[in-house]
Amino acid sequence: MIAKLRSYVRGRVAPVAVDDVTGDILLRLVQHRHKLAGARNPSAWMYRVASNAVADYHRHRDVEKRYLDGYRDEPVAQTGNEPKDLPAVRELAACLRPLLSGLPPLYAQALQMTEIDGTSQTAAARRLGVSVPAMKSRVQRGRAQLKAALLCCCEIELGERGGILEYHRRPGHCDC
Repeated sequence: MIAKLRSYVRGRVAPVAVDDVTGDILLRLVQHRHKLAGARNPSAWMYRVASNAVADYHRHRDVEKRYLDGYRDEPVAQTGNEPKDLPAVRELAACLRPLLSGLPPLYAQALQMTEIDGTSQTAAARRLGVSVPAMKSRVQRGRAQLKAALLCCCEIELGERGGILEYHRRPGHCDC
């Protein structure tokens, strides 16, 4: 079944996303397994779930692409609400490594593999011998803990598009 799903997905998404989309499909199938029992044609139901996951993948990529294209085409200082210099972003990025090392190893490892090394969540789960939902959970919890640590350390002002305008370190709260 998984091989058929991967084959179905492989023809519809970018090669680098096949594992992630297939993992999302399997997660959806498990989450909604109670609906499978009531389906007249379980195979058709499974492919409908797969089709929806593929559509969600493309929809998400389109939104991401539009946002990034608009951000690249627009001059940085045009609105007055976006950062005029990126050293602040680079400085904050340098703070992430020490903050990451302060997270519990379970979450730090998940973020290191997926966010910094660029490994897909599915591949990272496979490498660590955990389920894809477990890896997704670790990444989400790790992101939340990293964000909380950063906000404890610094006060960050964001622009309309979510870009960093400026930041101020909180005295006595920052170790980086």
